Amino acid sequence: MVLKAKDVTVVFGQGENQVVALNRVNLEMNKGEFVSIMGASGSGKTTLLQLLGGLDQPTSGEILVSGTNITKMKEKELAIYRRKKIGFVFQQFNLIPVLTAEENVTLPLLIDKKNARIAQQKAQSLLELVGLKERRHHFPSQLSGGQQQRVAIARALITEPSILLADEPTGALDSETSRDVIQLLKKMCGDLEQTCIVVTHDPFIAAYSDRVIILADGMIQNEIHLDSHSDIEKNVEQLQRILVHRLR
Repeated sequence: MVLKAKDVTVVFGQGENQVVALNRVNLEMNKGEFVSIMGASGSGKTTLLQLLGGLDQPTSGEILVSGTNITKMKEKELAIYRRKKIGFVFQQFNLIPVLTAEENVTLPLLIDKKNARIAQQKAQSLLELVGLKERRHHFPSQLSGGQQQRVAIARALITEPSILLADEPTGALDSETSRDVIQLLKKMCGDLEQTCIVVTHDPFIAAYSDRVIILADGMIQNEIHLDSHSDIEKNVEQLQRILVHRLR
């Protein structure tokens, strides 16, 4: 088990303005597992992802990563945790426009003061894996949306994180490109034996998961286990049947 959340609660505001974003959430995730988190707007999806990534702290409860309680960490320790253990992929690609694809990918290692030549070699290998070897010297403005997200995935993976967190990673892409990106993300995480957690509202994206966690009102309402190697269309139909009742 690589990750465990125990009775995690997040409360915003006080008194009459108090909002419970997460309410005693418990979950476990194993090494190499590909998990999607779904739920209606305001259900707590992004809040949970931010907690797992060490970007926020819960009001109460614990989050254990490889046995280490990150809720006890100070900000400096959390910064190191995020840099070394977590890879982030967002809906907006967040590439630096004045850097090439290769330079964007190498950036996390250079910030961590790693050897520049080794960082460049790793970036080139990852860009080849995501199908962008020939575009490594292109700037973001010279790449399509799908290509930019591939660069963002390579950048997230270059530190060899144990956990990859993706918040609506296909939200800014068309349906065909979205499918290409999620297939790539799943393949990369599988090949590198990394745990991948994806927040999505799209059952076509979640259908590639091993498991789908459904949140409602800050609580886990259901967990759906899928055969991610079976017919994806069957997984989509299964999810849609359940979601039509859960996400109204």
